[in-house]
Amino acid sequence: MMTSRERWLALFGGRSSDRLPTDYWATAEFHAQLKNHLGVATDDEVWETLGIDRPWAVAPRARLAHPPDDPQADRWGVRRAAVDYGSGHYGEAVHHPLARCETVADIERFRWPEPDDLDFSGIAAQLDARPRQ
Repeated sequence: MMTSRERWLALFGGRSSDRLPTDYWATAEFHAQLKNHLGVATDDEVWETLGIDRPWAVAPRARLAHPPDDPQADRWGVRRAAVDYGSGHYGEAVHHPLARCETVADIERFRWPEPDDLDFSGIAAQLDARPRQ
């Protein structure tokens, strides 16, 4: 039997594995209900109980969280609004800066995020902190 790490590496490497790796995403409200339903206290117990091959993500720290001219947007210039669904909410895109582009010049005027907008210095520490499944 393969570990979760071995499964993901096989998938990304175009090789066969003992089964398809699985993942799980849910709203915080549903996740809390699922933990209660399963009778577990931690996220790790959820993954173990359900046999989830949780991928671990690492990310650089944003030096620039939004375009200089749009503090309500994310680094790509997308604005989101909270949509309430009764027991929680999620962020839905309500504005995209390229939505009205009609020409190449319109696209070229867009301020694309730059690598220097991100601080990659913490990536190694994030990787070191992850379990080696």
